Amino acid sequence: DLKPLFDHAQVRVTPMGAPELREAIEEPARQVGLKIEPRVVNALINDILGYDAALPLLQFTLLRLWELRDHNRVTWDIYQQTGGGKEALERSAEAFYKELPAELQQTMRRILLRMVRPRAGLEFTSKRIRRAELYPGGEADYRIDEVVAKMLKARLLRQTDAGTADEQLEVAHEALVRNWRRLVDWLEAEREQL
Repeated sequence: DLKPLFDHAQVRVTPMGAPELREAIEEPARQVGLKIEPRVVNALINDILGYDAALPLLQFTLLRLWELRDHNRVTWDIYQQTGGGKEALERSAEAFYKELPAELQQTMRRILLRMVRPRAGLEFTSKRIRRAELYPGGEADYRIDEVVAKMLKARLLRQTDAGTADEQLEVAHEALVRNWRRLVDWLEAEREQL
């Protein structure tokens, strides 16, 4: 009896086209008085149009552009500095990783490998885990806490139920799992070991 009601109530959300992406970029910028050079908007749309993880990449790239803006302007040079729509997340993750001391790099690697699992075929996907699951295994708790705090601040991880016994962590952007070459290499090495 409920099936017809469910079928009738379904709403399909299709990927955004170029006009919707343009509006998603320009309208919030207009509302806060941010001026974005037209070729930056065009390049950003071209970078992410038709891409599986377009909206998370757009969100991350726009946030980086906001952080790097020159007063109330986003210029072509600033856009190129971020790496554009497909590289902004990877460049940020790689810069973050390289700034960590070697022992914390290893901790970051272990944390990320616990948060990503293989899917059918060659795909990987992130999974949400309880923070408590990171501690067993011989790694010093303070190192895990330090790396998690830094990754949260860098917006590479996302947390829910912070400060509770059920606190959970996950990779902030599925695009990171697909686009960060270093993480992809770690995952491939892990797959071969398994």
